[in-house]
Amino acid sequence: MAPADQPSAQRLPKLQVANIWDQAYQLLKERILARQFGANEKLLIPELAEQLGISRTPIRDALIRLEMEGLVRTVSKVGTFVNPVQEDNVIDIMACRDMIDSWTIDRLALLPQDRLRSVLAEAAAIVEIAEQAILRADDDNKGQANFDLDFHLAFVGAAGNRKNVEMYRNLMHYRFLNFGGALVTREMMARAVEQHRAILDSMLTGDSEATKRVLREHLDYSSRNIRLAIEQNGGEI
Repeated sequence: MAPADQPSAQRLPKLQVANIWDQAYQLLKERILARQFGANEKLLIPELAEQLGISRTPIRDALIRLEMEGLVRTVSKVGTFVNPVQEDNVIDIMACRDMIDSWTIDRLALLPQDRLRSVLAEAAAIVEIAEQAILRADDDNKGQANFDLDFHLAFVGAAGNRKNVEMYRNLMHYRFLNFGGALVTREMMARAVEQHRAILDSMLTGDSEATKRVLREHLDYSSRNIRLAIEQNGGEI
């Protein structure tokens, strides 16, 4: 964990002039989600502006946007810090994910079987790609973790509610705050992909309650892994 009063040693690439505001926001967000800025690390605006080769104003704007998303916090007259993730955050996030997932399952259960297969095709394709990557024993844990994000967004998106997808994406960001890629093991990803396949297979049987049970088992598995990582890192990540 990086000390709260020390800037990250990670160097940032200079940005192009076009769309500088969005670029600054996206780059800082990606670095936070990838844990290249640590929990409680202080983000120094002058240093970030210098590394990116831009003025301080887009950096301030980016930090305001990131604070609205809950990724950072600003302490008056002290500075802006990366928010840590703690066990109670995980419990709340998983409860919210369960609500969106359950609504999605109920919504999809109303579709005819051929239509259901069609809207779930993207999620099924992601599972197949992930299964092949695991069989090849790819070493890119961060890439493997992305399959989990992509699957859940595709699954929720199949119900056609874009607001739910947006909310779910924000919730899943915290999953990456916990894991990034470094703490994701091959065993975790293999088990998660198996569970993704089980969710789809159950959904296609038409038994909504059974699908909810399978999905909650998956969320419980993810929750246990995240909470263990938090415990092993002193109570926060």
